[in-house]
Amino acid sequence: MNNSVWDSYGDSSEKKVMPIWGKLLLGCGIAMLLAFAGCAGFVYWASHSGKDAFLGYVSDIVSSKLEEPWSQLIGVAEAIKTDEGAAILYRNNPGLSSDYPSEAEFIKQATLWRARLGELPSHPPALEKLRDGNLHVNINRPNKRKALEIRYTTPDRVAIGLRWEEKKLVEIDIR
Repeated sequence: MNNSVWDSYGDSSEKKVMPIWGKLLLGCGIAMLLAFAGCAGFVYWASHSGKDAFLGYVSDIVSSKLEEPWSQLIGVAEAIKTDEGAAILYRNNPGLSSDYPSEAEFIKQATLWRARLGELPSHPPALEKLRDGNLHVNINRPNKRKALEIRYTTPDRVAIGLRWEEKKLVEIDIR
């Protein structure tokens, strides 16, 4: 029997290789399927867990991002509670000299702030309080300098405004 007819259909030992474009298309398809499944899973979780569970999840994320700026605000509030703390704060932050030319003037102003401040909570306000608009945090880079601004209004309606540039306090406004 002549094997030439069977040979024309190809050798069964020959391997079929997928072209590179096929591999890329398959990989992108799988990635899109996983992304869609992840989004669908998140939507399912959010809609079936209830509003409180979802808000708790978002509140935890927001609180974790606010911990460092809030601790800086608390540090300033603690420092101005005493004349010694206010003096150290002034010496460690030379940018304050533009508003307060001398340490004595800064300590005098800190005494006035002390009377207004009262006790601040040790942790940032919950998400519900953030929606009331009593805490604003802004992180930006004007002129390639890292700046952090915090504005907080206490329940007693005392407004606290702080601004750091390159991790040095340059502005304090407490009303």
